[in-house]
Amino acid sequence: MKKWFFRFLPFILLSLIIFSTVDLAGIIRRFLAETFGEGVYNGAFVAVAGFLAFSVYRVRRQADRFRLRLFIMILVFLLYALALSQLKYAVEKIHYLEYGLLCVLAIRALSGDCRLPAALLLSLVLTFSIGLVDEFLQHLHPDRVAEFRDVFTNVNAGVLGLALYLTQERFVIRRPLFLPFEKRACLVALASALVLSFAFVETVHGFGYRIVDSEKAFFYSSFTGSGLLNLDKDLKNGLSVPPAYENEAERHLFQRNFYQANRFMINKTEYYMEPGKSLRENMLLEKYFPAFLDKKAARWDDSTLAAIHRAGDWYLNTRWNSRVKETIIVSVPAWIMRLGFLLCLGLCGFFWRRLKK
Repeated sequence: MKKWFFRFLPFILLSLIIFSTVDLAGIIRRFLAETFGEGVYNGAFVAVAGFLAFSVYRVRRQADRFRLRLFIMILVFLLYALALSQLKYAVEKIHYLEYGLLCVLAIRALSGDCRLPAALLLSLVLTFSIGLVDEFLQHLHPDRVAEFRDVFTNVNAGVLGLALYLTQERFVIRRPLFLPFEKRACLVALASALVLSFAFVETVHGFGYRIVDSEKAFFYSSFTGSGLLNLDKDLKNGLSVPPAYENEAERHLFQRNFYQANRFMINKTEYYMEPGKSLRENMLLEKYFPAFLDKKAARWDDSTLAAIHRAGDWYLNTRWNSRVKETIIVSVPAWIMRLGFLLCLGLCGFFWRRLKK
């Protein structure tokens, strides 16, 4: 047990660091960007390049099939660079590296007891689960939003991290691929991840619909357009509303304020502000969430509204969809998603019973 604990200690510590920085992410982001400029986040590319150079040196000295391994390393590095360049917000590049490293630490801890296929699967499931807990924590923070798609971004980072790690290791594929205890561990991990995912979607993210608000604007919601208006009436009359409704309203409000007065510096004296998108989010809030705006005392006064209109009216003639809930999870009917969760859990139970025979 003691030996197991020390093998997993680096993984546990990095997980705790990720969780503990949920409250500090905004402060760290502003400090780095305003002290060193937006280019500081390009350090993510430097970090990956440095790890690649170290990997080449290590493989050159220790491993066989150097040319094949070098080719795979370069390919993975290019995929990493492409993924980092596609991330919308620069701070996410650091987050991407964290989860790549987290997955590597997981497989290093598991390799002592598990064969390679089980270690690979368990490390990815662990990375997925840690990412999901991170999103739960972000949901509890007033200045952060929880996105299911971010979890898959984390897993994608883990896959690339594993690929880079495996190019440095000597490993043998033995049969059977999974020992009995590994099969049980994988089933428990998969079932736990499914339950955690279902809880997140039901209580935080919600299912939903694509709502066309006008000829050039649409958004995704956990509720129909009429459902949103009815819930707004309930909130106005002091009745309880589902947590997913308030979470959705919080996220629209966050995006409105983010676009209006975000103090995240891109370059000296230049900030990331988009009044047109802020205006769109405000129009959506005033139409579907007015009682929530009143509850939070978050309505714009006339002078603010006029200033945003002057700066962002031109954007009303362009196509727009809200970034809030812009994920694949809401484009599938809720009953299909729930049925899918139950079927997957049923399969886990079926294979568990077979293993016990």
